[in-house]
Amino acid sequence: MIVEYPEEYAYSGSRAHLELLQDPVLGEELFAEGQRHEYVEFVRSAIPVEQITAIRKSSRTGRPLGTNTFVRELECKLAKRLAALPVGRPKKIGNT
Repeated sequence: MIVEYPEEYAYSGSRAHLELLQDPVLGEELFAEGQRHEYVEFVRSAIPVEQITAIRKSSRTGRPLGTNTFVRELECKLAKRLAALPVGRPKKIGNT
């Protein structure tokens, strides 16, 4: 882990968003004041182990993280295969 909290990371905009600080790089505020509480809860919430595992797998394999529908939509938009192929040798077609 690089830092314990996102706002501690020097290149994160989280500090400006959490503490309502002016940041010339970010420009306008991310959300209205009424939504800030939800953002703070989201940033402070724990990430379930299953999600961490899925994020790490996607990062390691270079594949997008999302539902099958989401991945298929990306494949159509990009005209590129993104889903992993089945593991193992392809089955022979024809006489055996």
